[in-house]
Amino acid sequence: MKLIRGVELAEERPVGELRLERIAAAARRMGAALGVTRPVAMNAWAPMDRLIGLSGTRTAPALCIVVGASGAPAFYWGIEKAELIVALNPDEHAPIVGHADAAVLDDGVAVIEELSQIIAAKRESDRGDGRAARRARPARRQPARCGR
Repeated sequence: MKLIRGVELAEERPVGELRLERIAAAARRMGAALGVTRPVAMNAWAPMDRLIGLSGTRTAPALCIVVGASGAPAFYWGIEKAELIVALNPDEHAPIVGHADAAVLDDGVAVIEELSQIIAAKRESDRGDGRAARRARPARRQPARCGR
């Protein structure tokens, strides 16, 4: 399984080093980049070059998975160009839930860990003997012919 153009995981709230490391490990399993907002970077839990938003960089991955973010405007500015935004947040009233293309109202860390394990297993099974698994294509149907 190849991820299209890039996946980025972003964690907004100061979550502590252990929680952030769990998210970073999930990002590595998925082949994703890890981005953070100012509170995480200012607590030195992640380097400043990972900062997304008005104070950092703007990103435009094919998929941006936002874990536990409230969706502050400065942060959202940094991810709004993503093709698809998925929010993992237990708070259904968080602004990011309204901005996201899809939202899962649950503990984001648990969800992203499970998702990353599924993706890693899928990548491994597709890899097989070093070549991508070939999927059987359905036989082409002959176009229907209208006639008299």
